[in-house]
Amino acid sequence: MMDLGMEKVLPDTTFLTSWKDKIEAVFITHGHEDHIGALPWVFPALDPSTPIYTAGFPARLIEHRLKEHKLWDKTRLRRIEMRRPFQLGPFSAEAFRVTHSVPDCCGLALRCADGLIVHSGDWKIDERPVDGEGFDREFLEQLGNEGVTLFMSDSTNVLSPGRTGSESDVAVALTEQMLQHAGKGRIITTQFASNLHR
Repeated sequence: MMDLGMEKVLPDTTFLTSWKDKIEAVFITHGHEDHIGALPWVFPALDPSTPIYTAGFPARLIEHRLKEHKLWDKTRLRRIEMRRPFQLGPFSAEAFRVTHSVPDCCGLALRCADGLIVHSGDWKIDERPVDGEGFDREFLEQLGNEGVTLFMSDSTNVLSPGRTGSESDVAVALTEQMLQHAGKGRIITTQFASNLHR
């Protein structure tokens, strides 16, 4: 299972409860609310031994969220490192870095007897990420050369023409706007709480 978010409706966990013995693990690609928001409702529906795999920053958000709901169990959260293979049920799994608007985003490569499955997670190719952690094109190219049986990709804004700007460009634009209004009163900006780069 990948990415467990929600908007405003509480998730119906009936399916998860009835299939909990078949769910090997949960993998969270990044820490945005639409990917981790349902965990307090989904976590209890899973088998108590089902682990959650994710990278550093989302792991801290998940820990905070589950503690807030008195559901924290440190033995179930597994912090992964990019390009370091690990076993995920019948799969040999390997996370790879993608860039997005929040730290420690990743995709997932799953190898099994039936072939190679790649899930991109949410991504944009940011040539100049603020944190210096770039999109791992080299690894994605290696996966392509290996032969991908199934590629699953999130596609927000795929139909929008052009490229999505770099987070570095956002920083420059914000600074310019603030300098233009310096000394003229208050400057108020809003951001996603999880977007630490901004």
